[in-house]
Amino acid sequence: MRTWIILVCLVGVFGAQFQVLGINAQFYQTPNKVSYFINQNYAYTWFEALLECNNRNMTLLSLDDDTKLEDIFKITVKYRFAKKTPHLWTGGVGSNKKFIWFATGKPVVSSLWAPGNPDNSAGVENCVQIFENAKQLNDIKCTEKMGYVCEKLRTEDGAEQKQTAAGYDKYKGLVFNFNQGK
Repeated sequence: MRTWIILVCLVGVFGAQFQVLGINAQFYQTPNKVSYFINQNYAYTWFEALLECNNRNMTLLSLDDDTKLEDIFKITVKYRFAKKTPHLWTGGVGSNKKFIWFATGKPVVSSLWAPGNPDNSAGVENCVQIFENAKQLNDIKCTEKMGYVCEKLRTEDGAEQKQTAAGYDKYKGLVFNFNQGK
């Protein structure tokens, strides 16, 4: 009998936690019918966010122009995430102020950066975030905790693409130092 009571209590506690997490992480759709998965919880490093997206057969957001950034900003404003737009990880990664989108290998467009960025402050900012309350990007330590945006992988013609380990062959032999000064 005591085992059942403990089990019921655990289910009640963890069930409530999952329900709360479900509110802060969900799919959103733009007027153009593009879906994004956004988790606003300040709980993930860049690497953890990449894995979370991968588990959904998605990848961290790549911003080839300001259209997607505008879409994400509109979503965060419309749904008033935690009463403000959150800092969110994107798929931007790099070194020495040179950044690419992890999923595509294309360079991060300079017009998307916040003024003075990328600045590689203290020589440890190798990942890219969307600034809270802004339609701009910032380079930041990959070990900071924040939310993230996932998107479906697309082929050149816009068709949805399945993510496979083979898709990352182009990164074979590529080395990033994510030691972050520790």
